[in-house]
Amino acid sequence: MKSLMFFLIPFISALLFSSLSAQIHEQNKYKGVPNIVTDINAEHQNELYFGKKFNSNAINRPNRGTVSLTEPVHFPYQGAYSYYQESLPVLLENGQLLLVWVGTDSLKCAHSSDEGVSWGIPIVITTGHWPNNIAGLRTSSNRVLVIWHEYNGIWMTYSDDNGFNWSAPASITYNQGDIRTTISKTLDGKLWLLYSRLNSTTHYDLYYRTSIDDGESWSSEEIFYEAPGPQNYGMVVSGNGDTLLATFEDRSGGNWELYLISSSDGGVNWSTPRSIINSTDDEHQPRLLRQSNGDLWLIYYVNKSTPILPGYMQSDIYYTKSIDGGNIWETPTQFTFFAGDDTRPNVELINNQPFISFASFRWERVLTQYHIWYGLIGTTEDNNPPPIVFNAYPLNISSDVPIEFQAFIDDESGIADVRLIYSLNGASLDSVQMYDDGLQLHNDENAGDNIWCGSIGPFQIGDFIWFVISATDLSNITINVESGGFYIPAVHDTGNIILNFLPNSQLADEGVTSGSNAYWPIENGNDYLCQGGLWIGTDNLSEYCVMNIHYYEKDWTRTDGTEFALLPGTSDQDGNATFDDRYPQQQQRIGLQVHQQSYQWRDSTCYDFIIFEYTIQNTGENGNLSNLYASVWLDPDVGDANNDLAGFDQTRSLIYMYNSQGIPDGYFGLKLLGEENSPHTARAYNNVEDIEPYNDYERFQCMTSGFPSISQTVADYRIILTAQPFNLAINETHRVTYGIVLGHSLGELQVHADTMEAIYNRTVVSIEDFVQSDIPTNYSLAQNYPNPFNPSTKISWQSPVSGRQTLKVYDVLGKKVVILVDEYKSAGSYEVEFDGSKLPSGVYFYQLKAGEFLSMKKMLLLK
Repeated sequence: MKSLMFFLIPFISALLFSSLSAQIHEQNKYKGVPNIVTDINAEHQNELYFGKKFNSNAINRPNRGTVSLTEPVHFPYQGAYSYYQESLPVLLENGQLLLVWVGTDSLKCAHSSDEGVSWGIPIVITTGHWPNNIAGLRTSSNRVLVIWHEYNGIWMTYSDDNGFNWSAPASITYNQGDIRTTISKTLDGKLWLLYSRLNSTTHYDLYYRTSIDDGESWSSEEIFYEAPGPQNYGMVVSGNGDTLLATFEDRSGGNWELYLISSSDGGVNWSTPRSIINSTDDEHQPRLLRQSNGDLWLIYYVNKSTPILPGYMQSDIYYTKSIDGGNIWETPTQFTFFAGDDTRPNVELINNQPFISFASFRWERVLTQYHIWYGLIGTTEDNNPPPIVFNAYPLNISSDVPIEFQAFIDDESGIADVRLIYSLNGASLDSVQMYDDGLQLHNDENAGDNIWCGSIGPFQIGDFIWFVISATDLSNITINVESGGFYIPAVHDTGNIILNFLPNSQLADEGVTSGSNAYWPIENGNDYLCQGGLWIGTDNLSEYCVMNIHYYEKDWTRTDGTEFALLPGTSDQDGNATFDDRYPQQQQRIGLQVHQQSYQWRDSTCYDFIIFEYTIQNTGENGNLSNLYASVWLDPDVGDANNDLAGFDQTRSLIYMYNSQGIPDGYFGLKLLGEENSPHTARAYNNVEDIEPYNDYERFQCMTSGFPSISQTVADYRIILTAQPFNLAINETHRVTYGIVLGHSLGELQVHADTMEAIYNRTVVSIEDFVQSDIPTNYSLAQNYPNPFNPSTKISWQSPVSGRQTLKVYDVLGKKVVILVDEYKSAGSYEVEFDGSKLPSGVYFYQLKAGEFLSMKKMLLLK
């Protein structure tokens, strides 16, 4: 959008684009399941779409005033966009309640002296760890013991002063396969640590260790239970007399069931297991408690299919009780009634009633953003849980037709109304009604199937849409869920590859559309790319920093006011996008702006490749930068993703993937282009043998790991290709170029890669303006020389940053005479000649626009 005002005065041209921001910290990638990828910035996290502040507690979790345990309570120390799934209640010897929970990379705890009505200041237990499946208890000597597993085994910490000070974490086991830990105590004070391990027959068995000195030392490892199916979450307590009782979950019978076994010889031998719950649903994570009178409580969660929506699951907390030492159990009672997920319970006895902390995404603004909740059996009733938005996404993303949305919603009482609220490029817009009436008009499937539909648009290429689903149930409870955001992509389609690209370096758009992610029509119409994009990292700031596109995390943001378009140019389709790292999602920014140009040709010899060139500029936020690495990371899927293999052709700087079954027979390749861009790292890692790099330290190691041998295990692979390291002074630029290439065989892929290299050198490199070594420090537009002139004159200017630049000439009436420059240019100094031989004598004005800089000067043509 441009506006001009003339009348012999300088004018101002303004173009404002802003991006919304949020974080969806999904730790897993769901291929084939539509899920919207967000590219938003943290500055706007709390903005609602009608100019009001979106307050998480006020909007999504009702303000109940004084906390009461008569309904499930949201634990207070949790950020609106943070992910909390693990918690542990412990009753201290002084009668206070301690709650331990897992943060991003830490363990914390807080005290309550009124059974969870209020909480003291959080205390950090440990940092630098990534705990999972935390468990713990108070020992006979009143030590509080907390255990967990992480990637390299089982760890432990303890406190001897009621949770105010904690020991340094220590390892108990060193096997990264030791997971699903529990710890319990029998009447003799013995501690029982149980955990699962994947054995050679590809299922989990239960192992255990014991301690008789409050965890100071542990017995050697013993097998606890073996069966044909997997077992998890074993727990041992004292029964009647000298009997020991143990529960665990097992899938030997086809579905997950809870079993009870007993031992009369101190745990040396155990009885044949018997099922506690006779159900066709899946019961998980049993927590067994023994009251002082010998009564037993069993708390667990049930995972079952939703009643209406096929393919979606819901979980609720249940409990049962036995008053005869575990022989007879009461009919299970449902504790929570949320139509979504109430899961991961941990329990403690308070006044002989189980206090339950659990994970749930009820009332959360972000899909599947778990938080910690708690309640007390006998006091808490879950009478009015909110609706759940399981998923919501656009059925189509295009610039020329309205975009249709589907939302999958459920509630224990039923849904009364659903609306789609959306914003366009940061500007608040209206909401639209969604329908579940079965009418083809609304692209609805069946009336009453809880699949709601509506449409908005159409929009323009480069527009950013952020949308919220607002659902109201029959009890008049409304939930607002931030369902996602997306750009309207540009699409390379002039050659034999159809590829979405977006103004944040993202290549392909996983889970949103098909037939546009490195879509290759000549090979049975297969998409060859789930997602990919640019990574730039360094280890020379205060912490490892990698600006990246990596599944749900996207650090690049479109630079305000810059072009995003596909137009004829050097090739038949030149793509232009400029983005920067103003809004990284998890860490400090490096201080970079990147101009991306892409090229695709219509000529049959160039059908099967697309070239991407990245001009990287140091914006100066962190001074001069050193030891920078630029990579392209891709997740290709050739046919069935889990049947892929990878290889590397070092002579061509070409890493590639193909299907081990030859279905399809296509090869997908990523190549570094240009003599200056030899690879530093070429790596292919898979989902079977490797760990996905989900933090910046791991990403930096991945992108700087050199040339590790590529596994020949058939699996789902990702590839990364890194250029040589480089340094950038303030405002200096550096260029790296990559190409995506396809071929039916390895030989054909290599031929196409060689052709791509030749085309790049002949048509792209030969016409580019190379970056000047003397980078200006400020904008300026010089007076033309000579002036007056006849018939030609020279106009010079300089720009300290790269970006789109325009130089236009107008007459005294404000009529545009000629456009001398309208293109992306690197930071530097430039000069053009203006020929006025076909113009009458008189006064003319020339105007330069470069980024936010705008300047106009007068010149005189005298003939």
